[in-house]
Amino acid sequence: MRVMRILMGILYDYLYGDIELFKEEGVKDMLTEKLILDVDLIMDERDSLKNELDIIIHAIQNLDDGAKLVVAQGLLDRGMAFEMIMETTKLPLGKIKELQTT
Repeated sequence: MRVMRILMGILYDYLYGDIELFKEEGVKDMLTEKLILDVDLIMDERDSLKNELDIIIHAIQNLDDGAKLVVAQGLLDRGMAFEMIMETTKLPLGKIKELQTT
């Protein structure tokens, strides 16, 4: 966060440093705090989505092979790379590549 504060200060000074009213009103500090709060919210949302994704991947990995093949086919249809599908489903690469030809 410290680096972000420094970079925000530099950007603010570049854009608005000459406007005296902004200096008097403390706009720089308000903008910095608002942007840092926004970043914190985005990072919290990212963490929440990552946790949800981990739960989904765990559920997929606990499916039987037939269900995993159905999931793998759906992921292939959406353009996911073989290696990612293999990591997600724990299916052998050969089975996943067979799906592409069907």
